[in-house]
This record gives sequence, structure tokens and C-alpha cells, in this order.
Amino acid sequence: MSGSLKDFVLKNIREMEGYTPGEQINDPEIIKLNTNENPFPPSRKVKEALSNEISRNRLQLYPDPASYELRKAIASRFGRSEKNVIIGNGSDDVLTILFRTFLNHEAGFIIPWPTYSLYPVLAGIQNVPCFKVPLKKEWKINFPGILEELNRHSKNKMVIFANPNAPTGNFEEPNHVLSFVKSNPVLTLVDEAYISFGGKSLMPDAGTDDYPRLMACGTFSKSHSLAGQRIGYIVAHEDLIFEMDKARDSYNLSRLSQISALAALEDEEEYQKRFETIMQTRKFLSSELRKRGFDFSESLANFIFVSPPGLSRHEGNAAEKYYTFLKEKKILIRYFSETSTQNHVRITIGKKEEIEKLLEATDLFLKKFL
Repeated sequence: MSGSLKDFVLKNIREMEGYTPGEQINDPEIIKLNTNENPFPPSRKVKEALSNEISRNRLQLYPDPASYELRKAIASRFGRSEKNVIIGNGSDDVLTILFRTFLNHEAGFIIPWPTYSLYPVLAGIQNVPCFKVPLKKEWKINFPGILEELNRHSKNKMVIFANPNAPTGNFEEPNHVLSFVKSNPVLTLVDEAYISFGGKSLMPDAGTDDYPRLMACGTFSKSHSLAGQRIGYIVAHEDLIFEMDKARDSYNLSRLSQISALAALEDEEEYQKRFETIMQTRKFLSSELRKRGFDFSESLANFIFVSPPGLSRHEGNAAEKYYTFLKEKKILIRYFSETSTQNHVRITIGKKEEIEKLLEATDLFLKKFL
């Protein structure tokens, strides 16, 4: 047999673009404000729980394959049953389980755009049709447009969107979302990765008798400083969870991940204080950037999505130049080069002292280019 080794690769994989995560630079001097991580380490109770588990010398044993205790704890938090919860290795894993269970080349889904860029990547991997409906002005979701798209493509089985959205940070009010869910004849997944920073969760409504087609997913990565442990979950109707469990990898959450998530849930008072700190820092950064001429709408996430002032003395894209300038100063933010986002950058809310250094560098940027 002759030809390229790539001929062995499935056509849909060859033709797709892979997901591009935020830059990870191994430099202790870097201020990392590009991947929406929580700036604070895991709480003391989480560290103690991990230490205790390691000292029990049980890492040679498989973890609970169903993460049953964690399911119960998450369900209890939202007044639900453990039958309404499935656990995964980060929210990316539970999204993959979702795609395996409900979508294929004949059963596609609809997303607003821009949104979390992994959704189209999962579509490419699973060979699933993905239809994008552009956001309205001020980055609001075009719910009527999504319903129109559903009517045009009747084989679609799901609508997916993040709330607050990524990378924009906009939050759709729960009553607007629930009204859409009522009118939407297919499944709706609301991705609540950033819900802890000012939004109201729909987990208590997901999969209830009033909203049986509503699903909501969450993660411990941003909220509970456990991005390195990879813990995600979906809350949905128990009939849907039962089917998704069939598509879940065995032992898909490590013993230490389960322990750390349970400890984090038990330390909610400490984490609520951290959420408040991050929201206050977000308010400070927003105020300071507006004073400097940056344009953006309100964010209820742990980041803001901003457009720098236009460049008066130099040609070029202000957002890209701002990103490049900060990188030279060892401050990482996120720039998305696609047409719909190319005039904006996303800035993660770090510690107050990190944000102050960002503002110092911003003043140098404005002095140089404006």
C-alpha cells in the first residue's frame, strides 16, 4: 500500500482544527492571566484531605468507578438526587460523554458564536454537524435566531451555550434562559463553568418535571482552584444520566480528584470568600480599564473581554499589539484572532497585585502607541 500515513486517519479528523489551549510558559516570573484559573491555591481543608488520603497508602487501588459519594454531595448542593448527576474528568470529559450519547453525523447541535471553542472541536472529532448563530449586539445570545436555525435543520438534537459565556463573560438572566428552554423542542445544555462569580445557577432546575430537557454542567477548575485535578459534572434528568453513564469511561475520576472535590464542597464558606475577592478585583480592573479608554460589557465570569483603544500613531490591530506588548513584559493574556473577536482580548482576574502590574504595563502600552 502506498501513500501518506495520513491516509489512515479519518477524514473528519484530518480536516478539523484541534483545540488550542492558552499558552503555558514555564517561567516563574510570568504573570498568567490567560487561562481563567483561580489565582488562589486549594483551601487548607482540601490539602489536608489529600494528605490524609495519600498517607492511607491506597493509591494502588482503583477509585470508586461511579464517584458515588461525590455525586451525592453535588446533588445535595442543588437539592437533587445522585441519579441526576454524572461526574467526569473535567467538564471537557462530561461534554465528550454528552456527545457520545446524543450526537452523531445525523444528529447535530447549535451554539451561539463566539463561545467556548472546544464545542466545534468536539463536533469535528465525533463528525457531528455544528451550526453557529452569531451573538447579538453587546454579546447577547440570539435565542430567536437559534430557534430559527432549529427549524431550518430539523435533525439537530441539542443547543449548547455557556452562561456566563466564554470568552465574552456575558450572563443571560435565568428567566430568559428558562423561557428559551420551554420553547426549545430539543435538549439544552447550559455550561456553567463560571457561574460562581456572580451568576445564578440553573442546576436546581435541570432535569426537573418543569424542565426535563434542560441539562447543566459545571467544573471545580475555576471555582474551587482544582484545575489540575480535572473534575466536572452534569446535572440532568435521571433518564438522561442513566444513558450517559453507559458512555462514560470506567474509573474516569481519580481517587485524589474525588477526595479533593468532596473536601472543597465541605469548605464552601472559605471558597465563597474567595469568590467575593475575585469579584471585587474584577470590579477594580473594569473601573481602571474604562478610565483608560477600554471598551467592554459587564462580565460575571472570572475574566473580562475587552477592546483596547484604537491606535492613533501606528497601524495594526490594537488588541493583538496589546497582547504582544504584555507578553514581552511577561504578562500573559488571551488573544483570539478570529474575525468576530480579533479586536478584543480576554484577561483573567488574578490577584490584586498581579492586576496592578497589568495596569502599570497597560499605561506603558498606551503611552507608546496612543
